[in-house]
Amino acid sequence: SLIKIQLQNELRQSEGNEQKTKELQEKINEITRNDSLRYAEQLLNIARLKKNSIGYPVAPFIDTLFLIYTKTGSFGPADRAGAVTARIQKLYDDPFYTDSFLIDKTDAGYDLLYKDGSVIMSVTNLDALWFDEDGSKLAASYLTTIRKSISAEKKANSVANWLKRLGLVLLIILGVSLLIIFINRMFRRIALFLNKNEKNILQGYRSAPSKFLLPISTNN
Repeated sequence: SLIKIQLQNELRQSEGNEQKTKELQEKINEITRNDSLRYAEQLLNIARLKKNSIGYPVAPFIDTLFLIYTKTGSFGPADRAGAVTARIQKLYDDPFYTDSFLIDKTDAGYDLLYKDGSVIMSVTNLDALWFDEDGSKLAASYLTTIRKSISAEKKANSVANWLKRLGLVLLIILGVSLLIIFINRMFRRIALFLNKNEKNILQGYRSAPSKFLLPISTNN
């Protein structure tokens, strides 16, 4: 923890002061014991949760970036996933967005921060334990995924891409229009052919041999 790190720094600076060195070392040992107990408790808790817990997707742009399984304080995994999704979408909507992030270590884990200091998400120690991953590596992995997803979405919806899509739509409309014109012309030609040859067709029908005509019964 940060408190332990601070005490260790003080311990290095207290060389020559035996009493203070002893007090600091006792505090560090106590924190170490508490951390070990807390870690063991967290492992048991995660093992129990993994039996029936489901992950909630962080999906700001339809596709799922990653899943969140653990809670933070009063925020359950579903609340956390929803909040992170909304923050990423807000970054995407920012007209002045720049790819500027940093990772800040905290007592609970690591915070992923945007350039203005706003927290995009917190990667807790429980998150790291859940995936059996080092917290800093997991935070870096999440940050890379978030960066790539925002960049890809902005690229996919850039003006140039919209123009390409518009051009494709226009080509499709043009193709359909030409097909309709071709079909209309074919129908008109067929109609003209039938109109011009209507007399010949009727005359041929009337002069057809009687054997091809159905007899008309005169019986009632």
